[in-house]
Amino acid sequence: MIDVVMRVIGTAIGLAATAAPFLLMNQHDDRGRALLGTWFICVSCVAVYIPVHLDIRYLVPLIPLQCLLAATLWDAFRPPE
Repeated sequence: MIDVVMRVIGTAIGLAATAAPFLLMNQHDDRGRALLGTWFICVSCVAVYIPVHLDIRYLVPLIPLQCLLAATLWDAFRPPE
């Protein structure tokens, strides 16, 4: 049961990280452009290792970057205090 919950949370973070730069591009601040660079780092790292063998050890350095992207998206869409 815990495994399923962790997979759902990880999938949600991954989807938010994938969509973050594109959803924030339409806003008036420059966060979308800055996040697009981080997004390209993640995509290029995966693209480099796909021809060899996409193993979990190659994806571990991307976890903090994806969490950064997902947290920025979360912060952009939360209601103002």
